Amino acid sequence: MITYDRKTRRLCLPKLAVYDNTEDLLRNLIAMEITKRHGRLFAKYGIIMEELIKTEDDLAILEKDNIIENNLGTNQSLIGMWEHMCIDKRYDERMALMVNAIMVDYSSRWHRWRVEFHEKY
Repeated sequence: MITYDRKTRRLCLPKLAVYDNTEDLLRNLIAMEITKRHGRLFAKYGIIMEELIKTEDDLAILEKDNIIENNLGTNQSLIGMWEHMCIDKRYDERMALMVNAIMVDYSSRWHRWRVEFHEKY
């Protein structure tokens, strides 16, 4: 389950161990969801991860917090896997609100000051 608590600014994601076949498996599960109309759980996870993982620093944070376990060999391989995972990004209302809240909090002046303070001290 993917949740975001705006009060505590905590995003909860399930742990994912990534192996050589993970990309194919996730793409097939996302395709099944789209064709069978079984919700969009895997698609939502893919969209969130695609938005979160842009650099090796982003990946390091997720690995440190045990959200991602990279068994692909290189960080670039894992970053590349997420770059185009969800080509058809359709947000439902709840997903759009969550993504918007995360991005607003992330880009806020308070967040930048807090990160800068934490890095210095």
